[in-house]
Amino acid sequence: TLYIFSKKFHRKFNITLIFILDIIQGSLAVILTGGYSSLFFVLYLLSFFEAGLFFNWRLASVWIVGIDLIQVAATTIHWTAAKVPVSTYDLVSRFIRLLIVGLIIIIQGELLRREEENQQKALQSAEDLKKLNEIFTKLESTSFNERKIFHVLLSSILSLENVLYAFVIYRIDIHKDKWEIRATSNPELFPVGSVYYNLINYRAETSILRKGVHETDANHHFFKSGARELIGLNLADYNEYNKGLLMIGKNDAPLHVSDETFFLKALALEAQLILHNFYAFQDKQDQIKKLAEFKETQATFFSAAGHEIKTPLTILKTLQSTLELTIPVPTENQKDILATMKANIERLDNLTTDILETAKLENSDLTLHRKETDIIRIIRNRIEAIQPLAESKNQKILFKISHGGKNISTVCGDRKRLIEIISNLLSNAIKFSPANTNLIITYSTEKDNVIICVYDKGASLSPKEQKNIFKKYYTSSPDKALTGFGLGLYITKKLVELHNGSICVDTHTRWKGFCFTIPVFSKENCHES
Repeated sequence: TLYIFSKKFHRKFNITLIFILDIIQGSLAVILTGGYSSLFFVLYLLSFFEAGLFFNWRLASVWIVGIDLIQVAATTIHWTAAKVPVSTYDLVSRFIRLLIVGLIIIIQGELLRREEENQQKALQSAEDLKKLNEIFTKLESTSFNERKIFHVLLSSILSLENVLYAFVIYRIDIHKDKWEIRATSNPELFPVGSVYYNLINYRAETSILRKGVHETDANHHFFKSGARELIGLNLADYNEYNKGLLMIGKNDAPLHVSDETFFLKALALEAQLILHNFYAFQDKQDQIKKLAEFKETQATFFSAAGHEIKTPLTILKTLQSTLELTIPVPTENQKDILATMKANIERLDNLTTDILETAKLENSDLTLHRKETDIIRIIRNRIEAIQPLAESKNQKILFKISHGGKNISTVCGDRKRLIEIISNLLSNAIKFSPANTNLIITYSTEKDNVIICVYDKGASLSPKEQKNIFKKYYTSSPDKALTGFGLGLYITKKLVELHNGSICVDTHTRWKGFCFTIPVFSKENCHES
C-alpha cells in the first residue's frame, strides 16, 4: 500500500512519516500482546517489505537494521515488564534471521525498482522519440522559412516541464559579444529585437549548457519571472553571422535531468540540421540571384557593345567598297592595302557577330523556329557558297552521303541556325587545313538522328585540346590572328544542343573531324523553342 501510495507524492517526507508511524504501531502491538511470541510480529516483516520497495538499497539496509534493533528492544521491554529472563540466544538468532530476510527483500526490491526504472525510461524514450519525429516533421514542412522554424522550436520547448519562457537569440557583433532576440514565446519579458551583451559563457562546440541562478557567467537579465535555471541550446553555427542559441528559462529542475538533456540535445541537432540547410539554401539563392544579375549585365554590355561596334563597321564596309570603286586600276600596293582592310573589317564583323550570339545564348534569349528542313540541300548550298574560299587555298570539298538503309534527308531544325552550324565547321576546316588538300563532309543516319561530320587534314588535336575545344574563348593554335576569339566552336556546340543534338571530336580516323547529330523530323518532336 505504501509503495503504491508513494507514486502520488513527490515529497519523501510524507512517505517517511507514514513509514515511521507503521514501525511505532508494530512495536506497540508487539510489546502489548506477547512480545517474542506476539502474532503482531508480522508487522515488522511488512515494514521490511515497505523499506525494501520504497527506499534504495543503501537506505533500505539502514532502515531494516534499525527495525531489527527496534524489535529486539520491544521484545526486551516486554520480557522485562513481564519479569521473564531475557534469552540472549533467542534475541540474536531472531535478529540474524530477520537480517537475512531483510537482505532478500532488499535484493528483490532493488531488482523490481530497476526493472521499473528501465521500463519508465523506455516509455519516456519512446515518448521523446515520438515527439522528436513530430517536431522534425513540422520542421521539414517549414519550407525554408526562418520564422516558421523558430515558431516550431518555441512551441516544442513550451511543452516541457517547468518551462517559463523560451526565445531565440543570435550574435550580431562578434567583437562586442552583442546578441539580438529573433523570436520569443514571451514578448513582454523578451521582445523581438532586444539587444544583450555578454550573454553567456558560450562555446560553439557545446550543444547544450545549463546555468543556475547563482552562477556568475550567465547574464542576470534572463532570470526573470522566478526562473531558477537557464538552458542554452546551440542552434546555428553556419558562419560568423549565423551563430544562434535557443534560451530556455525554468523554475525548477526536472525529475529526470538525463532524460530531458537527451531530448534537448536531439532537438538541438534537428534544429541545427534544418537551420544549416536553411542558411545553405539562402546562400545558394543569393548566389543564383547575383549570378543572374551578373549574366544580365554581361549580356546587356555585350549587346550594347556589339551594336555600337556594328554601326561604325557598316560605315567602314561602305567606305571600303566606295574606295575600291574610286580606284579603277589599283597598283599592287593599293591592292594589298584594300585586301588587308577588307579582311580585317570582315574579321571584326565576324567577331562582333560571335559576341552577340554568345550573349544571346548565355541569356537564353535565342528562339529556334524549328520545322521540317532538308539538311542535305543546306549542306550542298553551303558547299557552293564557301567554295571560292576553299579554292583560294586550292582546296576541294567532297560530300559523301550514306543513308544506312534509310532515305532520310529532313530534320527538325531552324534553317538559319543549321546554316550557321555547317558554315562554322566548314570555315574552321578551310582555315586550319593546309593548302592543296581535300575536305570531306559525310552524311549518315542512325536510329532517329542524322550524323554529319566535317573532316580536314589539319593538325590533330591532343587529348587536352579535345577536352577544351568547345569551351568559350579557348583557342588551340598559338597563332591568335588565325584562331580568332575562341567563340566559333562554342557557339556551334550551343546551337547543336538547342536542336537536341550533340557534337564531338572524331578521333577514329586519320583525318581530324567534328561530328554532330540532329534528330530526324517527326511531328511529335518539332516545335519552336
